[in-house]
Amino acid sequence: MENISLDYIMYLLNKKLPPFSRGEGKQKSLLKQHILDVYIDIPILDNYQFNLKTQKQIAIKFQKIDEKFKKLITDKISLQNITIDLEKYNNCVFKKVSDIFDLSVSTNNSKFTKSFIKKFSGDIPVYGATKLPNEVGYGYIKDNVEMVEIKKERRIVTKIKYFENRLTYNIDGTAGYIFYRKGRFSLSEKVQSLIIKEELKEVLNPEYLKYIMQPIFRKNIRGRKGPNGENEFTKIGKTIIEDLLIPIPVDNNQKFSYEKQTEIANQYKKFEKIRDIIISKIDDIINVQFDL
Repeated sequence: MENISLDYIMYLLNKKLPPFSRGEGKQKSLLKQHILDVYIDIPILDNYQFNLKTQKQIAIKFQKIDEKFKKLITDKISLQNITIDLEKYNNCVFKKVSDIFDLSVSTNNSKFTKSFIKKFSGDIPVYGATKLPNEVGYGYIKDNVEMVEIKKERRIVTKIKYFENRLTYNIDGTAGYIFYRKGRFSLSEKVQSLIIKEELKEVLNPEYLKYIMQPIFRKNIRGRKGPNGENEFTKIGKTIIEDLLIPIPVDNNQKFSYEKQTEIANQYKKFEKIRDIIISKIDDIINVQFDL
């Protein structure tokens, strides 16, 4: 067909097609027939011929909008990756993750599913591999639940693992995100707990460790990130994290300084509040729908 701008058609299809996609979660697919059945508006001249000039003008406007969106997305990713500079706290020592945490405690197994949790519903949150600290993706379960299986006429009982006031990190899905979770909770197979060694509990601030360790963990994930930092399929395991080096502020006697850790953690908290507001505004702009 004559007088058709493919750039114009491309932008219109990108705008119209997403609602037709099908699939679970963020895994979507699109059938060829969906594309063929979509109606698109094409500018015309007074003689009802396609107006190529107007199509090109609109395509250029969409291109400029796309460029600004890409810049916003880049800014958003940069904000998400900002870490506080520790140079002003130049008196730090570096410790391996395995020196700080007892990594021998495992999480729940793959049979600890949402349907199992629903069967034993209670008020204890079960966290999955999320980017959000308060998102309870797996539901709520009762305390002291046991999983009973029959294998080769043998009755096998597995106690569900519960945790309290501990750091956790995602080992699969959106790997490397760390949270300090307060109260009693349980974890899916994709989340592991980080238990500070008994002799260090009084001298290490878990909130400091959360903020300082997450960017280090995230730099060492394996797998694939999708566009804009979404649709992640990443992993990080014990063998990767155990030798990672973590900076810990010390005092003049070279002992861990809880006071300096708390000061840094508070700076991160203030920064996070401002950053989250900015990211929320960026998301609002990115999600704006433009009408021709």
